[in-house]
Amino acid sequence: MLNGSNWIKPLVLALGLFSSTAIAHVHLAQTVPPRESEVSMAPDKLSLTFSAEVRLIKLVLINSQGTAIDFGFKPVVKAAKTVSFPVPALPADEYDVEWTVMGNDGHKMEDSYSFTILSGHSHHADH
Repeated sequence: MLNGSNWIKPLVLALGLFSSTAIAHVHLAQTVPPRESEVSMAPDKLSLTFSAEVRLIKLVLINSQGTAIDFGFKPVVKAAKTVSFPVPALPADEYDVEWTVMGNDGHKMEDSYSFTILSGHSHHADH
């Protein structure tokens, strides 16, 4: 039985383990196009940069009608901080990007963000 100050050491150890686990979780640091932005022309790629290396296991681009845009996503086998995928010509619309990653610690994280294209197809005009 722990009495007096004997309980402090186990408590500090437990809190230290919990906080180091919480800090180890990865977050989405940057996106192209930027999160929650309005862009003047359609992007030619989706790019996600994380705070540490991850394996991207799901990436879905959805328009305002709820239709998923097929851009040939395949899960990323090798861990990386930045992943980029070319996208087809996109019309002006609001888009949601849903992603799921697995960190090196095996922890699965998922989230989403959105962006709006004010005028579509522009990036393909000179191709």
